[in-house]
Amino acid sequence: MAGDRQWVVLCDDSHWRVARVSARAIEETDPRPLDPAQTAELTEPVHEALVGLGYQSEPVLLALGSAWCVAATVPLPTSRHAKKRQAMAYLFEPYAPWAAEDVALDFEVSGATAFMVAAETAPWSPLIGQLESRGVLVDAIVPLARLALQQHLRQTVGLLERYALLWQHEETVEFWLLDRGRPVDWQCLPADSRCVSRAVIARLMAEEETLTIHAQGFTEEESSELSAASGDCLQVELISDATDYRAAAYREAAEILRGKRTPPLNLRRDTLGVGDRYRALRGYLTALLTAALVMFVAVGVALWWQAGQHDHRRTAAGDAQMDLFHRVFPNRKVPVGVHAHLQSELTRLKGLRGTGTDLPRKVESADILLRVLKSLPKDMRLQILETRIEQDRLHLVGHVRVHSDAERIAAALREQGLDVPQPTTHQQDKREIEFRISGRLPAPVNSETGGPS
Repeated sequence: MAGDRQWVVLCDDSHWRVARVSARAIEETDPRPLDPAQTAELTEPVHEALVGLGYQSEPVLLALGSAWCVAATVPLPTSRHAKKRQAMAYLFEPYAPWAAEDVALDFEVSGATAFMVAAETAPWSPLIGQLESRGVLVDAIVPLARLALQQHLRQTVGLLERYALLWQHEETVEFWLLDRGRPVDWQCLPADSRCVSRAVIARLMAEEETLTIHAQGFTEEESSELSAASGDCLQVELISDATDYRAAAYREAAEILRGKRTPPLNLRRDTLGVGDRYRALRGYLTALLTAALVMFVAVGVALWWQAGQHDHRRTAAGDAQMDLFHRVFPNRKVPVGVHAHLQSELTRLKGLRGTGTDLPRKVESADILLRVLKSLPKDMRLQILETRIEQDRLHLVGHVRVHSDAERIAAALREQGLDVPQPTTHQQDKREIEFRISGRLPAPVNSETGGPS
């Protein structure tokens, strides 16, 4: 799987190669010659080597050989200098063959000193830019020796607080002076016992106490030659760990690329810094922006469609108002503001008939008159003076002989389905009593049955 493999481009002193590191194995290409003056021309062959091993735009770590780096332990005037990279660059400038503006550096602070490593930017800036233009994401630039040293420190926790380490690989010996797990000095020496012994003795003479020298990558014969070359001044202890130098560096690089560890030194800074800090997420960000754009377009289309529907309903409502105006006022020209005219007419009608909006109930007067005739008692002498019917209302005026006869007529009207209150009566003369009865039909009249529906 693509997530289980990590990629390292190694530019050693005179060769370069590409390595694919996975949990199971380390695969690397054959070493190819490296011309220090033509590093920019490595773009095409490095890209082809990556693709040949199955590269798919994963982050890449660029590991630099010792010959490309300069290291020095620099005293710090104040602790605030470590917070200002430009100030640290000027502190390192006397120890480097380049100007402070032409290097990329990083450092590890230990007390009042800083172990600083720098590399010239000119050979690597064009190469990194061209690789990234082809989709190769250079995530970190770390000295190869520092990667291998970090693996050594993880696997040899029980060693002394301050000691010297000699790590031989191919034709080079990396000389490290370590204090509490942090590098204090670093020198790259040729694999010659006399040269190594002189350099180690010269450096250890500045130490107040005798330091133990641990050697890795040496055979017992080579260790004896080193002691003999120093006149038995150096006592070398061999480390039994047979870890390969490049393999140790590759494993540490893989852990860094997986995000499990932080690079101890990272020269992907300053003039070699990342132009786009989100370049590793650029594909995801582009997809997110595309999805957001699609969402906004979809919302816009939905709103446009909804606006069209509202406009259609508005047009239909306007046509309905015009049709209503034609039916209500057939002889009048349709005005511009139909709704305002209809509202004005409704207000005028409310002033005449009240606020009720229900249409008056249509009741046949003959039906009510029939109910009145059916309700008149046949065994009673009476005289009907006035019968007035207005829609569903009845007003009845007449003469009877006794007051109770008016109540009998009202009761008979109630039996016919009319809502009749208590009748009013008053004495006209000794023989006649005038009555007034008002009633209302509470329900529509069914003309077929003559009763309430």
